[in-house]
Amino acid sequence: KTGKGLLVDFYADWCLPCREWDKRVWSDARAQTEITGRFIPVKIDCTKETTECKAAVDRFKVIGWPTIIFMDEKLQEKTDKRVIGAVMDADEFINYLQGMDERKR
Repeated sequence: KTGKGLLVDFYADWCLPCREWDKRVWSDARAQTEITGRFIPVKIDCTKETTECKAAVDRFKVIGWPTIIFMDEKLQEKTDKRVIGAVMDADEFINYLQGMDERKR
């Protein structure tokens, strides 16, 4: 038990906003520190429609790429925090994550 939730990134190699996330956020050391301090990050590759991708897309009702969902330590989705199709830079995403931290409110 880590006491952390999950951050699940649904992406596809052909998705231009997904590539921007790779360049702007996922590759940023500060963002990685912030993410791994709060969540266990999971990436679901939907470049090809695999059985695993379809099952996850159906389970979480994903409607577009990228979709980033956040779950608490009990694996309950924070549905009001879901990110769909938006692109942020590292600073914006770090601020977004910090805004989720209920202890700081």
